[in-house]
Amino acid sequence: MAVAGDGSTDLDLYILDANGNLIAMDEGSSDECYVIWKPSWTGNFFITVLNRGTVYNQYALVTN
Repeated sequence: MAVAGDGSTDLDLYILDANGNLIAMDEGSSDECYVIWKPSWTGNFFITVLNRGTVYNQYALVTN
């Protein structure tokens, strides 16, 4: 999974399971985030992209 922003701010990416457990994350200092993970079970997973800046950052989210 990848997130690519427009360069305006820092973006962070988090993947959580249905119980709120953190599965994967990227908290780098740019607006390009990458995580690789393979679910061990069938269920709901939640994707959160946080904008750590004070201005708008348009981004694309890509999954396989």
